[in-house]
Amino acid sequence: MTLAFVVFSLLMGTASGLESQLREYSVKAAFLFHFAKFVRWPAEADRISVSALTVGIVGEDPFGRALDDVVDGKRLRGRPITIKRFRSVDDLEPCHILFVSASAARDFDRILQKLGGAPVLLVGDGEGFAETGGVIELYTENRKVRFAVNLGAAERARLELSSELLSLARVANDRNETN
Repeated sequence: MTLAFVVFSLLMGTASGLESQLREYSVKAAFLFHFAKFVRWPAEADRISVSALTVGIVGEDPFGRALDDVVDGKRLRGRPITIKRFRSVDDLEPCHILFVSASAARDFDRILQKLGGAPVLLVGDGEGFAETGGVIELYTENRKVRFAVNLGAAERARLELSSELLSLARVANDRNETN
């Protein structure tokens, strides 16, 4: 078991008893950072940025300073982590991870169109986000932050998710898939 996996597992336990939205989004910010450790992007993702791993937020930013604080001074695979905030879908630029805020979720089809099939880890916390084509959906269950993964969406984005990550996730299917 890797150290990153142990840290990630511990984070899941720290989410219990969350009373405020601020605390919830502090935990979700940590999840975003740790997700990157368990994802392998195709070589073409280097066109996004060779020097840094870029995390984007589209729409209203629910994190406040929490995400900045989580990634401050940290590196992943030798690369610093940068954060970009996009007020609207029209402002979107390439990034490795894109958090789709609740305010932007209604424009999800436009987001997908704007990304044009780029290898982006799409993360959101709206109910049904994974089922509508997002790769990872964050949700709260019994006052703990959990996540669901849409394997089809990850495959379409050409992202390789580690078995360690998948072992902690609920698997979600696209709504249009039949079981």
